[in-house]
Amino acid sequence: MNTRAQPPGLTLQQTAAYDRDGFVVVRGVISADEIAALRRDCDRILAPARRMRIAHADYSYADDPLTGRPVLARIDGMHTRSAAFWTLWGHPRLLAIGRSVQGADVLPGAHALVVKTPGYGAPVPWHRDPAFCRVRHGSNVDVYLDDADADADNGMLWAIPGSHRRRSFADLGAAVAEHGFALPGAVAVPMRAGDVLVHCENVLHGSPEVRATRERRVLYFGMRSVAEQRARGLDEDWVRSVARITTAAVADRAVGPFGRGETAFSWQGDAWWAEALGDEYVERRIGGGDAGGMPDALPLSDEPAVTAARAQGG
Repeated sequence: MNTRAQPPGLTLQQTAAYDRDGFVVVRGVISADEIAALRRDCDRILAPARRMRIAHADYSYADDPLTGRPVLARIDGMHTRSAAFWTLWGHPRLLAIGRSVQGADVLPGAHALVVKTPGYGAPVPWHRDPAFCRVRHGSNVDVYLDDADADADNGMLWAIPGSHRRRSFADLGAAVAEHGFALPGAVAVPMRAGDVLVHCENVLHGSPEVRATRERRVLYFGMRSVAEQRARGLDEDWVRSVARITTAAVADRAVGPFGRGETAFSWQGDAWWAEALGDEYVERRIGGGDAGGMPDALPLSDEPAVTAARAQGG
């Protein structure tokens, strides 16, 4: 068993709220300085995607129904696009929060930026994230990035407490047809910069269309247990790859500007983790032989090498 000090995850009260409601907000997890660095990198990454429609699977757009213009809605793989987002992957509190809800074999996954742009913020209809749980429903650990609070004006998230315990929502379509976005029992989830929303994949959630003057940017950090990922058919090479990526991000963060003084995240002696990484890799990354740089298989890039087509009117 690993006896190293561990960063704090959820408190008992927060864990109880997550179990009861399917989500919980943790305030002030990310420091103001780190949020500022993330926003700077975010501005740089978003700039070309706003000027033109980038023809790449990681970039998702929605057409404004009033103007017909494509509007950026989401960018996947943010940890490959910036040093700030790369080291956020290794943030000890985010990983510890993931462990609180997923168990000791937590494995990160998606690292996606969801954007509600000024002028037109595309709706996210009521939904659950990929369901069909085999072992344990996954979680999203969502980091709010913007200065202005996420509120009704810029399209904050809404959720239905306790809906994660329902097996199905066969009547969802009828409920939306009757009530629109304002479903009975739905509650708003206001957020501030640096706050983290932890929600079960199975909780019913969404956000309305908005035409705001303020932007809302949220990073979605997916967390599932290794047992769940294996049960979904992901092979050992995939598990090993993500384990090594995560360990590299933790090691790089420890020697970077935001890792100084932190208690670094470490896995608690699980046999699967040591087996996935291999002793030689652990010694090289954690033992000090190779403290910096992203894994060879995950090159850092400012922008994807893609064909970009001019957005209509962009």
